[in-house]
Amino acid sequence: MIRNLHRGSLSIALAILFGMVAADKAGAAFGAKGVGTTTANFLKLGVGARCEAMGEACSALTNDAGALYWNPAALTLIPEKEATLMVMHAPYLEPTYFDFAGYAQNAGTAGAFGLGMQYFTGGAITRTDTSGASLGNFTVYDLAISLGYAKSFYGYSFGTTGKYVESKLQTSAHAMAVDLGLLTPAYFHDRLRLAVVETNLGGRMTFDEQSFELPFNLKAGGALSLTPAWKAAFDVNFPIDNNPYATIGSEYVWTIRRDWAMAGRIGYNGRGSGDIEGLSGPTAGLGLRLQSYSFDYAVVPMGALGMTHRISFSMRFFTGALNKALRKSAEAMSHDEQRTNNDLLLSDLIANP
Repeated sequence: MIRNLHRGSLSIALAILFGMVAADKAGAAFGAKGVGTTTANFLKLGVGARCEAMGEACSALTNDAGALYWNPAALTLIPEKEATLMVMHAPYLEPTYFDFAGYAQNAGTAGAFGLGMQYFTGGAITRTDTSGASLGNFTVYDLAISLGYAKSFYGYSFGTTGKYVESKLQTSAHAMAVDLGLLTPAYFHDRLRLAVVETNLGGRMTFDEQSFELPFNLKAGGALSLTPAWKAAFDVNFPIDNNPYATIGSEYVWTIRRDWAMAGRIGYNGRGSGDIEGLSGPTAGLGLRLQSYSFDYAVVPMGALGMTHRISFSMRFFTGALNKALRKSAEAMSHDEQRTNNDLLLSDLIANP
């Protein structure tokens, strides 16, 4: 009973916290009237081919370094004493591309933490004067460096990610931002988890004395295990600069051997619905796991721009085994150093009896 009271109190406290933060944005131009009012919109680009293939419905599902982006509270879903590393490459129209790299680790009772980087470049652009003469090239890019932490209390997980954001056009601008995430315990015999996430809270970026907000988004979602091999997920998003939209996704995993598995994924992302001409929304992809290594691929149509692709690689390893190996290495180095010292002492005694 006491445990249930603690859970109830924690739920109320977190609901109040998220409500207060959301209220801070109450005066903002949510909906279609907010289009074009934000900057650093590369922060909307999802990370990890698995989540992209599932329509970006990942607030309650992700369990790897991608949690830094989707929901920092989900860092606690990484198994205890385990770490994960992810890299992703997403080419767009030549010469633009988007990359992500992240590391996350669950340190047990100390909580879970992660470090990540997002990088988008538009390639080199030629600067010209009023007569059209070239003044040289400059590179347009966007960069975000994130540091996240999460901790569980009575089954609920709360996480936060702090990020440094930089954009360079002809001039550079930067800002600090924060993401907040909540993840519930698993309900209905460990079948259902729910999540609430607020992203890109914080500063503004200024270009040529004009200030712009970051693309704040409030979302709520869930992940459902239909069977041990079949999962479904959904998110409902409320961006500050567009209409609300939903995302859904599903994944089925075939176990080939004990350490080998293949996954098929489909999804739908309603973000571009009505805004982009041509096919947009449906997503799909495949995944292959070989022991502790995973290779994932996603295809995401972007209307008249055509098909875009995501490729990501991730690996998992046990930090306990790593720490043990490091200790053994340190002990071996210590023994070698002691042996060297003994040899030097013996040589000195022989040379100076």
